[in-house]
Amino acid sequence: MTLVLAPRDGAVEALAVRPSSGAGAHLGYVDLFRGFSIVQVVLIHAGNALLLRGLPAWHGDAAAVQALLHVVAHDATVYFAIISGLLYGHIFAPRPHRRFLAQRLSAVALPYAAVTLVLTLATNATAQAALAAHDAPLLARTLATNLVTGATWNTLWYIPVILALYLVSPALLAALRGPRLRWPGAVLMLAPLLASRTGTEVTPAMIVYFAGAYAIGIAVGLDLEVRLAWLRQRAAWLGLVAAAATIGLVLLYVLERDAWHGVSLRESAFYLQRATIALLLLLWARAREAALPSGARAASGFVAGAAFGIYFVHGPILRPVARLVGAWVPDDQPWWALLAAIGATFAAGLLLSLGLVQLLRTLVGTRSRLLIGA
Repeated sequence: MTLVLAPRDGAVEALAVRPSSGAGAHLGYVDLFRGFSIVQVVLIHAGNALLLRGLPAWHGDAAAVQALLHVVAHDATVYFAIISGLLYGHIFAPRPHRRFLAQRLSAVALPYAAVTLVLTLATNATAQAALAAHDAPLLARTLATNLVTGATWNTLWYIPVILALYLVSPALLAALRGPRLRWPGAVLMLAPLLASRTGTEVTPAMIVYFAGAYAIGIAVGLDLEVRLAWLRQRAAWLGLVAAAATIGLVLLYVLERDAWHGVSLRESAFYLQRATIALLLLLWARAREAALPSGARAASGFVAGAAFGIYFVHGPILRPVARLVGAWVPDDQPWWALLAAIGATFAAGLLLSLGLVQLLRTLVGTRSRLLIGA
């Protein structure tokens, strides 16, 4: 059986394989989950753009709406880390690591570098000054810094994190294989409860946080059907943990509590919430995929196939949309107006991102995968 992977398979991979069975079989239910995940990512960023960039100041219900938005969609990138880990464990783990890294270079690093170059030259004052002065060393340093930190745009931080996880994938795999190494694997998956996410700043703690989610994906992917069956038997417990984490988050926001001895209690609760919801969504998608209408499957597949491209372009698109929509929010900022504005920003941002991805595909064909990963 021949496994064919499209270059777009990356941090928000579309699994472009079509055999009917075996380790390389197309995982349509992962496409469903991937489509949901990118929608969640656009939603949280649309809400943040509207609340932080689209409003001149906060009044009325803005703080409560932001808390609700975060409980619903913050840390949705955990879903992507789990998907990446699942595909690594299911497909790539038996392969030479050098080959895996070469595929990640073309699928993830090259489009990331292209997007970073364009956005740095378009938005970074230091880079623009260096370009005007023909200061190649300064321009190179600025680009290198943005590549390492993802600081070109505040939605790109995840790419350096997942690239770091790709590099250490064999070590993570070793911690999850074999009965003698189960405890290290468990520690790895639970470490994010103490190593809190650091906003959009790429730090060792941030890498540990997402390494836990990536490890969960690897653990499931190593023996996919068997471990999904094992999780299915424990779905009620997963639901209980997800509900408890959600209730805990609501209380932490109501009580305005977060930090505890250097740990973000909210980020710990978000990790539990997102990880358990991810597993429940995988179980649901696995069980319901065949029963979905063909139109729903096609739409989900289309969004999933464009997910990587959407991830790259949605941030710069959302900001001007948020400013435009925010101008229509009443001065007293009632909750219903804020929710409607977030919904409008989200819908416009998602549709414009899809449209731009499709336009680039039409203009440059398969080379779009090297530019935006889709």
